[in-house]
Amino acid sequence: MSPSGGRAVELAGSLAHRLTVLEPSARLAAATAFLELWSVEDMVDALEGLLRLREAGDRHGRDALGVMTEAISALGERDEISDLLVFAREHHRLEVAHLLERPPPAREFRPEDERGVDREMRSKTLGFRKALARKADRPQLARLLTDPDPSVVHNLLAHPRLTETEVVGLAARRPARPEVLREIYRAPRWSTRRRVRRALANNPYTPTEIALKLVALLPLSDAKAIAADGNLHEAVRRAAGARVAEFARRKETAEAAAQLDALEPEGEA
Repeated sequence: MSPSGGRAVELAGSLAHRLTVLEPSARLAAATAFLELWSVEDMVDALEGLLRLREAGDRHGRDALGVMTEAISALGERDEISDLLVFAREHHRLEVAHLLERPPPAREFRPEDERGVDREMRSKTLGFRKALARKADRPQLARLLTDPDPSVVHNLLAHPRLTETEVVGLAARRPARPEVLREIYRAPRWSTRRRVRRALANNPYTPTEIALKLVALLPLSDAKAIAADGNLHEAVRRAAGARVAEFARRKETAEAAAQLDALEPEGEA
């Protein structure tokens, strides 16, 4: 059973305030500490409250939800996350459970299927390619975008001349190594951008636990498209569909309440 909306939103507001007053570079560590130190019940309530704030268009709630999902992903299968998932499932908090689940990917990457790699560049040593990724000129940058090594991609994502369009193309590439897609998800410069998030969420090679978190962060219109995409993992489509259905239910409830409030009481005869 869900908590009262007031309690969940109050906890979420407190969590969002504590995170957003920090410098961006310090927020992930703080979010990780909250996951480790808050009680299971309070954290599940706070995560549900952040989901409600996101749907209400609250910017701080949306940003805090993004940091919390990143911290959840970083902790992986630690006991803290497992305990939260068990509690969320037992108390039918399915939207929160979707943030915590780690199903297998929709499509397994097979090295033999890899294509489009610049073989000449790939023949260089890893150390050379990693160093070049930090200072590459435009032609070199284009060649390194095909590099399959996540450590090269990590450096490349910090390159000052890399464009959002190039990162979107990298996030959408199929087949793709999940380690490379995870690097994009973790890159502070790109991970908050809608087009990048959407490309990752729509890629069946993206680790499913990441796609599930992105469903919660993307606009509702993107969630609707994800719910209808048969190429994606069933858990991702189900989470997107549940979000759309929950929004519709809340909207219908709000509209019904507004209609009732608009009715004037009958006067005495």
